[in-house]
Amino acid sequence: MDEASAVELEELENLFAKANGLLEKKDYSSSKLIANKLLVHAKQYHSSLFQARAYGLFAFISYNFNEIKKAINFFELSHETYLGLKRVDPLEIFKTRNSLGVVYKLNGELWKSMLVLKSSLELAEQYDIPNSSGYNNIAVIYSSQKKFEKALAFFKMAKKVELRNKKPDDNKINQFDSNIAKMLIGLNRLSEAETILNKTKSFFEDKNDTPSLALNYRCLAQLNFNKGDYGESEKWLLKVLSFSKQDGNNGTDVEVFIDLAKIYGLTSRMKLQEVS
Repeated sequence: MDEASAVELEELENLFAKANGLLEKKDYSSSKLIANKLLVHAKQYHSSLFQARAYGLFAFISYNFNEIKKAINFFELSHETYLGLKRVDPLEIFKTRNSLGVVYKLNGELWKSMLVLKSSLELAEQYDIPNSSGYNNIAVIYSSQKKFEKALAFFKMAKKVELRNKKPDDNKINQFDSNIAKMLIGLNRLSEAETILNKTKSFFEDKNDTPSLALNYRCLAQLNFNKGDYGESEKWLLKVLSFSKQDGNNGTDVEVFIDLAKIYGLTSRMKLQEVS
């Protein structure tokens, strides 16, 4: 129910824009102050739309403070409030529903996450909303469950949807390709995976995208390990460690050390002390 006057709606719109702008600048404390003011005024002016938007702001702020349960509560409030409106932009419901699915996943509530994310996909298809990230999010859940065939299908769909955009995001497409390659490794389709990873490696090296390169190198390490080429696998893992050292982490990537230990254990080359 929205009974706010034109002047009141303009005030609420300005408060929302200010809070959202601060959120984008990662000034979460200031954004929270403005969002609180927005919520108070939205209730005072009987604007359910801006109450929903305020709850959404609180949810994103909580998420960025790593307060996942609070984020879930606020996204749920936002979603319920949107659904109570007679008129609402489907895009706002979609974004809230998609975000809710993500935080459910982070909280380990995978069945809830899957349910909500699939619901957001249906909404996106109904209103022709670009949603490559939605397919990606579902694929990530299937991947975590080692359901590689299903994950592969959703990663491929994410790429397909992104390519349908007027201006496809090349970075997203290469991220999807990297994930596709990772699933192919899980399915032991190593030749296909290697072709893709060599392409994405070149893209991320040109962009100097260290986080994406680290993931790409991890995939190449796993691929070569599965092929039995332990020397090549070691090479890519050491490259990942070099990134960690550059970032000031002193090469403390535990998973990489575990993978190196497997290689050295198999090849009787126990070099963990030397590497660290």
